[in-house]
Amino acid sequence: MKKLAVVVVVIVAAYLGMHYLGAIQDSGKDSASLDRALVTAIDHCRDISVRATASRTAIVEFQRLEIAGVQASSFQRCMQDQGYQQNPDWLQPARKQLSESARSARSEALSDEAALEAMRREHMYSVTLLQGLPSYWRKASGTATPAAK
Repeated sequence: MKKLAVVVVVIVAAYLGMHYLGAIQDSGKDSASLDRALVTAIDHCRDISVRATASRTAIVEFQRLEIAGVQASSFQRCMQDQGYQQNPDWLQPARKQLSESARSARSEALSDEAALEAMRREHMYSVTLLQGLPSYWRKASGTATPAAK
């Protein structure tokens, strides 16, 4: 009899647990679909930015920097075309984080703006939250997705 009661309690607990987890997943569907759309847009735009510079070959250092700049600008334009913009909530914490890290490591030869640009390029290609900062991209307000146009 005790075994039957334990089995019933386990089955009821499993049912309630699955119901609870299902409710949590349903509430996160909007953010999950936005994240999926963001991942798709980033992958698409990364491919376009690489193709934009595929025919170029860097021989000296400034050419490598020029290629990286062209890739970054074409990536940003593509993300804007996809209906995303830079999150203004990302910039202020990023500057604060850079100023804190600059105080701890003064030996680097990078200016604050160069360090911010390097951080910006690292974060613009990522969907995951890096270094505790908000997401770099956000959906542009008042724009429709390309599929809805």
